[in-house]
Amino acid sequence: MERDKDFFTAALAQSKVSVWYREDPDPIGHLMDYGGIVEGYTPESNKASL
Repeated sequence: MERDKDFFTAALAQSKVSVWYREDPDPIGHLMDYGGIVEGYTPESNKASL
């Protein structure tokens, strides 16, 4: 997810999300954290419960 509406939808649906890091030109990226349920977000950060 990269857009606010994606995080908003995930928060409403209580979707479980994971945290990935990707730099161009790497098409796959690296799993940084298994994450959890989206509890809230701002343009600067996201909060998920584990």
